[in-house]
Amino acid sequence: MMVMYSNSSSSSYYYYHYHYYYFFYFCCCFFYYIYYHYHYYYFFFYFCCCFFYYIYYYYYYYYYYYYYYYYYYYYYYYYYYYYYYYYYYYHYYYYYYYYYYYYYYYYNYYYYYYYYYYYYNYYYYYNYYY
Repeated sequence: MMVMYSNSSSSSYYYYHYHYYYFFYFCCCFFYYIYYHYHYYYFFFYFCCCFFYYIYYYYYYYYYYYYYYYYYYYYYYYYYYYYYYYYYYYHYYYYYYYYYYYYYYYYNYYYYYYYYYYYYNYYYYYNYYY
Protein backbone atom coordinates (compact mmCIF):
# COMPACT_ATOMS: atom_id res chain seq x y z
CA MET A 1 0.00 0.00 0.00
CA MET A 2 2.81 2.30 0.77
CA VAL A 3 4.41 1.69 -2.59
CA MET A 4 1.19 2.32 -4.41
CA TYR A 5 0.70 5.49 -2.46
CA SER A 6 4.19 6.65 -3.23
CA ASN A 7 3.70 5.82 -6.90
CA SER A 8 0.44 7.68 -7.02
CA SER A 9 1.97 10.71 -5.30
CA SER A 10 4.96 10.65 -7.61
CA SER A 11 2.71 10.31 -10.66
CA SER A 12 0.60 13.20 -9.46
CA TYR A 13 3.81 15.11 -8.86
CA TYR A 14 4.97 14.49 -12.42
CA TYR A 15 1.54 15.13 -13.77
CA TYR A 16 1.37 18.54 -12.16
CA HIS A 17 4.88 19.33 -13.17
CA TYR A 18 4.11 18.48 -16.77
CA HIS A 19 1.21 20.80 -16.55
CA TYR A 20 3.43 23.55 -15.24
CA TYR A 21 5.93 22.83 -17.93
CA TYR A 22 3.28 23.09 -20.68
CA PHE A 23 1.91 26.21 -19.17
CA PHE A 24 5.38 27.74 -19.10
CA TYR A 25 5.94 26.64 -22.69
CA PHE A 26 2.64 28.16 -23.73
CA CYS A 27 3.55 31.45 -22.05
CA CYS A 28 6.91 31.51 -23.77
CA CYS A 29 5.33 30.86 -27.13
CA PHE A 30 2.70 33.43 -26.54
CA PHE A 31 5.22 36.12 -25.62
CA TYR A 32 7.43 35.09 -28.48
CA TYR A 33 4.47 35.54 -30.81
CA ILE A 34 3.76 38.95 -29.33
CA TYR A 35 7.41 39.90 -29.59
CA TYR A 36 7.62 38.73 -33.15
CA HIS A 37 4.51 40.56 -34.28
CA TYR A 38 4.30 43.42 -31.88
CA HIS A 39 7.85 43.96 -30.73
CA TYR A 40 7.28 47.67 -30.25
CA TYR A 41 4.51 46.95 -27.82
CA TYR A 42 6.67 44.39 -26.17
CA PHE A 43 9.39 46.92 -25.60
CA PHE A 44 6.85 49.36 -24.32
CA PHE A 45 5.52 46.70 -21.99
CA TYR A 46 9.03 45.85 -20.87
CA PHE A 47 9.78 49.50 -20.27
CA CYS A 48 6.60 49.90 -18.22
CA CYS A 49 7.44 46.86 -16.14
CA CYS A 50 10.93 48.14 -15.46
CA PHE A 51 9.62 51.57 -14.70
CA PHE A 52 7.08 50.30 -12.21
CA TYR A 53 9.62 48.00 -10.72
CA TYR A 54 11.96 50.94 -10.28
CA ILE A 55 9.19 52.98 -8.68
CA TYR A 56 8.30 50.15 -6.37
CA TYR A 57 11.94 49.58 -5.45
CA TYR A 58 12.57 53.27 -4.91
CA TYR A 59 9.45 53.81 -2.80
CA TYR A 60 10.11 50.70 -0.83
CA TYR A 61 13.49 52.00 0.18
CA TYR A 62 12.04 55.44 0.77
CA TYR A 63 9.43 53.91 3.03
CA TYR A 64 12.09 51.90 4.80
CA TYR A 65 14.20 55.02 5.29
CA TYR A 66 11.18 56.93 6.53
CA TYR A 67 10.35 54.16 8.97
CA TYR A 68 13.94 54.10 10.20
CA TYR A 69 13.91 57.86 10.58
CA TYR A 70 10.62 57.70 12.47
CA TYR A 71 12.01 55.00 14.74
CA TYR A 72 15.12 57.05 15.35
CA TYR A 73 13.03 60.14 16.08
CA TYR A 74 10.83 58.15 18.43
CA TYR A 75 13.91 56.82 20.22
CA TYR A 76 15.34 60.31 20.45
CA TYR A 77 12.04 61.63 21.74
CA TYR A 78 11.89 58.84 24.30
CA TYR A 79 15.44 59.55 25.36
CA TYR A 80 14.68 63.24 25.62
CA TYR A 81 11.56 62.53 27.63
CA TYR A 82 13.49 60.22 29.91
CA TYR A 83 16.18 62.86 30.35
CA TYR A 84 13.56 65.50 31.06
CA TYR A 85 11.87 63.22 33.54
CA TYR A 86 15.19 62.49 35.21
CA TYR A 87 16.02 66.17 35.30
CA TYR A 88 12.61 66.94 36.72
CA TYR A 89 13.01 64.22 39.31
CA TYR A 90 16.46 65.48 40.17
CA HIS A 91 15.17 69.01 40.42
CA TYR A 92 12.31 67.89 42.57
CA TYR A 93 14.62 65.86 44.74
CA TYR A 94 16.98 68.79 45.04
CA TYR A 95 14.12 71.07 45.90
CA TYR A 96 12.88 68.61 48.44
CA TYR A 97 16.34 68.32 49.91
CA TYR A 98 16.67 72.07 49.97
CA TYR A 99 13.31 72.40 51.61
CA TYR A 100 14.23 69.75 54.14
CA TYR A 101 17.50 71.46 54.81
CA TYR A 102 15.74 74.78 55.22
CA TYR A 103 13.25 73.21 57.52
CA TYR A 104 16.00 71.59 59.49
CA TYR A 105 17.87 74.85 59.66
CA TYR A 106 14.74 76.66 60.68
CA TYR A 107 13.99 74.03 63.23
CA ASN A 108 17.49 74.31 64.66
CA TYR A 109 17.23 78.00 64.65
CA TYR A 110 13.94 77.76 66.39
CA TYR A 111 15.37 75.28 68.81
CA TYR A 112 18.32 77.51 69.35
CA TYR A 113 16.06 80.46 69.89
CA TYR A 114 13.95 78.46 72.25
CA TYR A 115 17.00 77.26 74.04
CA TYR A 116 18.32 80.79 74.24
CA TYR A 117 15.01 82.02 75.48
CA TYR A 118 14.89 79.26 78.01
CA TYR A 119 18.41 79.98 79.07
CA TYR A 120 17.67 83.64 79.25
CA ASN A 121 14.62 83.04 81.40
CA TYR A 122 16.49 80.65 83.49
CA TYR A 123 19.26 83.15 83.90
CA TYR A 124 16.78 85.83 84.65
CA TYR A 125 15.05 83.58 87.09
CA TYR A 126 18.32 82.71 88.63
CA ASN A 127 19.29 86.35 88.99
CA TYR A 128 15.92 87.22 90.25
CA TYR A 129 16.13 84.79 93.09
CA TYR A 130 19.74 85.20 93.79
